[in-house]
Amino acid sequence: MERMNINWKELERIAQDRVGWRMLYENFEELLNRPTPLNPPDIEATHTDLPINVTSSTTEEMRMAIKLIKSGKAVGPDNIPAEALK
Repeated sequence: MERMNINWKELERIAQDRVGWRMLYENFEELLNRPTPLNPPDIEATHTDLPINVTSSTTEEMRMAIKLIKSGKAVGPDNIPAEALK
């Protein structure tokens, strides 16, 4: 009898999940497939001349950054593991 209750609970959960996914799908479908407005808002372009600090990093800044790297995490684009830097 217990096995039957578990199966019904699982079936209920699956049915609720399907209803939830269906509602989510319908909401996104409505959102993404609406027609474009006839008079789109006038949006100004952002400034592209923002100040960016391009000075070289100091040795102390590099040491602090290396200390903050978590060990055991995936390597970055340079393929150097954090443990090798530490």
